[in-house]
Amino acid sequence: MEFYIAQGISVLTCILAVVISQFKDMRGILAGRILTNLLSATTYLLLGGLSGAGVCLIAIVHTVIMYIYNEKKIPPHKSVIVLFVTLYVACSAVYYSSPVDIISGVAAVCFALSVVQTKPSCSRLWFVFNPLLWLIYDVFTRAYGNMVLHVIIFISTLAAIIRYDVRKKSDE
Repeated sequence: MEFYIAQGISVLTCILAVVISQFKDMRGILAGRILTNLLSATTYLLLGGLSGAGVCLIAIVHTVIMYIYNEKKIPPHKSVIVLFVTLYVACSAVYYSSPVDIISGVAAVCFALSVVQTKPSCSRLWFVFNPLLWLIYDVFTRAYGNMVLHVIIFISTLAAIIRYDVRKKSDE
């Protein structure tokens, strides 16, 4: 039963992620990533993907902090970035049971670099690597709904890059 609940949650996450990737402002992007990480953590917990769940839970705290920095319109201190990159790597190491657990940490580092950006275009550029890495992790954890989610997030993020970033540069 947990398997089916996890797949259902990932479908909901997928719908939400598609909407979020099209947001123009960092405030909306960050708020949406908080919610999608909560849903993804739940999915991975139900499927026994502890490193993925741990990374997603750390990402929630990280994104809340970045949201606060964004609201105050100040860049995060470099120590905050280093702290969260270290936490992501440590989480992957703590829950390490196979080489695939390293992938969740690397995906999280891409996420970390995406949420510290002040410009949505830079955020999207770093974030585009995140779903590709999670897709590999999903295969090994049997997170089938998340596989679809991460393919759609990748495509949607690419569409947003083309829509907002590439077109904007060509119009200038």
